[in-house]
Amino acid sequence: MLVAMEIALGVLLGLLGVALAALAAYLVARRTLPGAPAAPPAARSGPDDDLPGFLETPPGTSAASSAPRIGWTALAPSAPPSTTETPRVHDGHLALGAMAAVGVLLIALAVALLTGRNDRPHHRHDADGPPRDSPAASAAPSTATGSAGELAGESVPLGSAGVEARLSFAGLVLERHAVGVTATYPRLEVTSDGERSLAHLELPTFSCLTGEAPEDPVAAGCRRAGTEYADLDSPGLSLTGSGDRLRLSGDFPTYLRPTGGPPEWTGRIYRIEVSATSTDGAVDGSLALGDERTTTTDDPEVNVLRRPS
Repeated sequence: MLVAMEIALGVLLGLLGVALAALAAYLVARRTLPGAPAAPPAARSGPDDDLPGFLETPPGTSAASSAPRIGWTALAPSAPPSTTETPRVHDGHLALGAMAAVGVLLIALAVALLTGRNDRPHHRHDADGPPRDSPAASAAPSTATGSAGELAGESVPLGSAGVEARLSFAGLVLERHAVGVTATYPRLEVTSDGERSLAHLELPTFSCLTGEAPEDPVAAGCRRAGTEYADLDSPGLSLTGSGDRLRLSGDFPTYLRPTGGPPEWTGRIYRIEVSATSTDGAVDGSLALGDERTTTTDDPEVNVLRRPS
């Protein structure tokens, strides 16, 4: 849609340039064309009659060749017709008016196209993060109930049948741009008592001039672009597994924590699917966010999966 509108805008601006050039050429031609040749002078007539002179000196006599004829006026040689014409001021005004009208019309159409582009719906954004139309996110937080961030400080006591997990993942692409990507490095915390489950998700984001999410965004020269947060409780959060295995999934509506203000919904929801396995205290896991996938980092102190003994 954007490409088509940009092409139409370019065509309109091109037509404006062609129209202005044609009208300017027309105006110059009207000012430089030679004027029409002057009409020959009309024959002069006077009140004197030449009949008496004709009778006195008929043709063929010597007087006829020397004496001027009474009643005839000597004609002076006429001046050559002028090769220039006084500029037609009214034609110039009409041409300039036509140029102005065409320009105003085409500029109005271009402004209408630009206004149509600006009327496209965009995801809201705040100072803590950039606007994005992520293919992994839905359009509106339909599962976001209550106030943003109201579950941020809560956890579920494990009891005797619960589970606790803290997982840190390598980078993945949250959104692809014409130049570079928006990369995120998810962190997830989960607590459950066997019946109720609660998960907290953090998505720190970076704007990178790379094709994929770099291993170290700071070393790669990426620009920090804020952090999105999400809290998901049962029954929206699905958690299964036993022993050293854990699987969870859910649609996470995210919010921002702008400086000096309360948390606010972003309007984005991410479908998250996680699986993790603990072997001799080392946790291996994977996370899928839309079509993007990543794995846990190699840090045994950060990645934890445990159940009450």
